[in-house]
Amino acid sequence: MRINLLPPEYRPKPLVELRRVFLLTGAIVVLLASLAFFGWNYLTSNNLAERIAVLEGQIAVYDPAMAELEGLEAFIAKVRQWEKEVEEIGGLYPPHQEVFWSLAAALPQEAWLTEVEIIPGEKLTVRGNSLNFRAMGRLLENINGVAFFQSSFLKEVREVTQDEVTSYQFEIEIEAGGDLN
Repeated sequence: MRINLLPPEYRPKPLVELRRVFLLTGAIVVLLASLAFFGWNYLTSNNLAERIAVLEGQIAVYDPAMAELEGLEAFIAKVRQWEKEVEEIGGLYPPHQEVFWSLAAALPQEAWLTEVEIIPGEKLTVRGNSLNFRAMGRLLENINGVAFFQSSFLKEVREVTQDEVTSYQFEIEIEAGGDLN
């Protein structure tokens, strides 16, 4: 057995102490992990900086197109507003175009109209000329066949002879199915 009479501070220490080895190993692992973490963050931030630069370049390219698109959207909104105003103005006038298209579709070739009078209360009076009675009959039949008109009747017929040509002046009263006010 060996007895060491030296005070503890002067006693020789072992060269390798287990606690120091773990502490040194832990410090090295923490140092390497932090270096790896900072290296990864550095590379990631450089990659993100490159992406940001590319996106800024693309934004610079698309900015004029976006400004033009915004101008077009404003113009489209203005056109839609104009269309709405035109529809409002059109709503102030009676829908006579449908009456005229229906009359034009019903008119045979041998007859022509000289006057169309729209009487408030869903009636209209049509005056015209024809070369023969059959054309007036076809006109009445065609008018009665149009869905927009409810009924029609021949009010007056006059025979007119001018330069040896005989024609017939007629007046037809038509009751329409739509609103003529």
